[in-house]
Amino acid sequence: MDYSLAAPKLLVSDLARASTGASAARSPITTIGALRFQRVWIQGVIVDWRGNSLALDDGSAIVELHFPDAEDKRSSKPGMYMLIAGAYNPAEKKITVHKLVDLSSSPNAESFWSFEVIEAYHMFYKSQMDEPT
Repeated sequence: MDYSLAAPKLLVSDLARASTGASAARSPITTIGALRFQRVWIQGVIVDWRGNSLALDDGSAIVELHFPDAEDKRSSKPGMYMLIAGAYNPAEKKITVHKLVDLSSSPNAESFWSFEVIEAYHMFYKSQMDEPT
């Protein structure tokens, strides 16, 4: 894992444009345009169990969450508003969860998230994401 690459704040719908780029130290790099990352930061509501995974809806789309540690998955229940940081696999269209934070008790977290993503896009990612690969 190349920790010099940021974990961009993105909407799940942004991940539809993602593809796997060149590998660094056996860890694949994910790209959207010229934006390169290995981990992504998203927030949303747990909506469903899907086999051994959970589904998260951020209002733009739904993504499958894979948990390497089953204990983390058991603590997550449908209806919870969660912060997820993890590796996105474009081929499987799922995120392997590295960090999981329950934000359900923060009433404004969901409202502020859209503004955070919009701000990050305009300040940091726009020129890279809109650039052809």
